[in-house]
Amino acid sequence: MTLEPWQLITFGVGTALSFVGGGWAVGKVLAGQYDRLLTERETARDKSSATRNAEINARFDRIEQAQEADAEKLQAIITTEVNELCQSRDRLGDRVGQVERELAAVPTKEDVDRIHQRIDQVAQDIAGLGGQFNSAINTLNLIHRKLLGSHT
Repeated sequence: MTLEPWQLITFGVGTALSFVGGGWAVGKVLAGQYDRLLTERETARDKSSATRNAEINARFDRIEQAQEADAEKLQAIITTEVNELCQSRDRLGDRVGQVERELAAVPTKEDVDRIHQRIDQVAQDIAGLGGQFNSAINTLNLIHRKLLGSHT
């Protein structure tokens, strides 16, 4: 069996084209499978991402609701405290007013000085009266002796 060169070339080209065609077919199948795998991964990632986003949004919503509830509680506490402080301030204002009225009736330093002067003057007057009473007693004793001495 002898082969002509054109047969060898044709056989070689045919074989090469078969390998190229087979490689192309295998490559196309592999590329299709790889594309399907990527599509499945992307779909799974999208689903996972959507689920995760939904979970995150739900968590943020719960956090926001908790913060709003805390803010409302804090606002209620602040309002109560401010009202109590205002009431305390008003009571203190009333007490200060009462103390000021009472202090207005308290004697001043000049009043106390005048009172001391009057007390000193009364003490001097009493001391003078004491001397006068002693004189009167001595006089009465003399009169009494004189009267008793003349009857005895």
